[in-house]
This record gives sequence, structure tokens and C-alpha cells, in this order.
Amino acid sequence: GADQTALMKDALRQYVTTFNEDLDDPDGPSALWIKKSGMAAGQVAESLQQWDVAGKIYDQLKHLLPMLAPTLDKKIAKAAEHHSITGVAPTVEK
Repeated sequence: GADQTALMKDALRQYVTTFNEDLDDPDGPSALWIKKSGMAAGQVAESLQQWDVAGKIYDQLKHLLPMLAPTLDKKIAKAAEHHSITGVAPTVEK
């Protein structure tokens, strides 16, 4: 219901925040935490059907962690397909 959706949106915000903080780490980003937070953010965005958000996260991950390209290309394609079907470009609410 609405409570679960609100919790998922909160989770997405937290994952995106963690993802961005990892990128800004002065000691250099941790590949492990970038992968974990980015993949989790993408999965939550998919669950919320925020395909545009999911695609952008996966695309950024692909550039940061090229070794994940085969997996991320599939996720990007899935997000693009769903985004083109719905025609809606939801954003991460703050």
C-alpha cells in the first residue's frame, strides 16, 4: 500500500545518497560500495517503476564499473523499454 511505497521511496533516497557520497569520497570511491548502493538503488527504482531513474543509475554504474557492463546493459535496456512504454519520466522525490 501507500506505507510500503513511502518506505521504498525513502530507501531509494538513502541508496542514492550513499551512492553519491561514495563518488565524492576524498579517499576515492569504493568499488564495492558503489556497486552495492548503485545496484540497490536501481532495483528499488525498478520496483517503484521509476524506469528513467533506474536507467540513469545503471548507466552511471556502467561508466564507473565497466566490468559490470554485460549485466548493466541488460538492466539499461529493460529500463528503456519500460520507460518508452509508459512514456513517463518520474523523478526521485526529495
